[in-house]
Amino acid sequence: MPVLPPVRCLLVYMVMVVLAWSLSPFERPVDDLEAGGRLVRMVEWSRLAIGPVRDLLWHALAYGLVGFGFFIALRRGGIGRRCAIVLGVTLPCMVTVELLQTLLPRRHAHVVDLLANVVGTGLGVIAGVWALRFRDQAMHWYIHHERPVAWGVMSVFAALIGVIQIVPGVWYVSLDDWDESYPLLVGDELGGGRAWLGTIGQIALYDRALTLENVRERYVIGRGGVDHHSAEQDIPPSPGMLGGYDFRNGAGDRILPYGPISLPALVMDDASACTWVAGQGLRLDRATALQSDGAAADLTRAMKATDAMSVEVWCRPANLHQKGPARIVTQSISQVARNFTLGQEGSQLHLRVRNAMSGENGSKPAMHGIRPPLTPAWQHIVGTYNRGTFRLYLDARPQSPSLDVRSSATVLGLGNTWIGHVTAWTLLLLPLVAACRVLATPALRLT
Repeated sequence: MPVLPPVRCLLVYMVMVVLAWSLSPFERPVDDLEAGGRLVRMVEWSRLAIGPVRDLLWHALAYGLVGFGFFIALRRGGIGRRCAIVLGVTLPCMVTVELLQTLLPRRHAHVVDLLANVVGTGLGVIAGVWALRFRDQAMHWYIHHERPVAWGVMSVFAALIGVIQIVPGVWYVSLDDWDESYPLLVGDELGGGRAWLGTIGQIALYDRALTLENVRERYVIGRGGVDHHSAEQDIPPSPGMLGGYDFRNGAGDRILPYGPISLPALVMDDASACTWVAGQGLRLDRATALQSDGAAADLTRAMKATDAMSVEVWCRPANLHQKGPARIVTQSISQVARNFTLGQEGSQLHLRVRNAMSGENGSKPAMHGIRPPLTPAWQHIVGTYNRGTFRLYLDARPQSPSLDVRSSATVLGLGNTWIGHVTAWTLLLLPLVAACRVLATPALRLT
């Protein structure tokens, strides 16, 4: 008999899978106040709607396999005792995992998720009760088909690794899905709800990803004057610049663009919500938006042609408590449909870019710059995208972690950190190792 029979291998592997996806992405925990709010929101039953049904089914399936494997793997005891052991062990683990999710960024614990886990485990136990009567026959079948099963597992996971390594680089990186009818906005989305407060000095847009050297050069050139920002310091264009907006000597309710391509002017939705600060820029005092006078079609076509873009902003946030993320610059039509968005979430920067992987909202995945954090001073912010690679720069310093939608960890939803990469490759290679071990050992014999 092998050290770990097939059912026990399945149990161990499914436990690893459940923990990996339940506690990912592996990033810095949220602060205590936000964690407390998330814990309170566990009982918001309004989340049970058509949208999360698929997520609940995945919960039930994963825990169902855990319950099934756990029940079958127990060697002794009657059905009642096995059921009690399975539920007695898995239920506290489910509660612990849900509570840990309250500490993770972009994860939300919920009572409904916990119920789906319990239902899935129960169904897995029921399937185990039914399958227990066929255990001897199944083991006998496995002994005689051990090597074909191992070859099958090896083929499936080798093909999966190939798909994960090849397909994202071909399919996920393009900007072909961008909509040329979307307008440019500064400070909020169409219809409101994601307002950003602060002072905008300059915005520049590019059809290529600026390098760290480019960013440093523009930061050094543009930081002259009081508060590292002044109308006295003109910033020359860089290669690939499509155009932009200079707010430092503006007036009225329209901001005219500059640059080689045709960009629409920005128009204030509510001029009373904005204040011109001489020589520095436009201060957004309360929720409002600056919307382009028409679609930014030429901008969209230029970025689609290169599958790359950069957005550069000089700004000063009003505070470090803005959520949403609050939209600094966005090309979008609503809160859930965009081409790109540069935003602020507390002291973090967010960059969303629409592609075949991230979807219409550009949020799965999106880049969340954690270090270094924003400050309430003048900031030079650059967000770049280059055929699947996201980067953010704050005052000429690269933000971490960066994001590459072509990496195995990102494709599997485990977060773009070293822990995510190690976990992804562990889950991909472990079945291959197990299959190789089976193929390298003598055939099983009944004892």
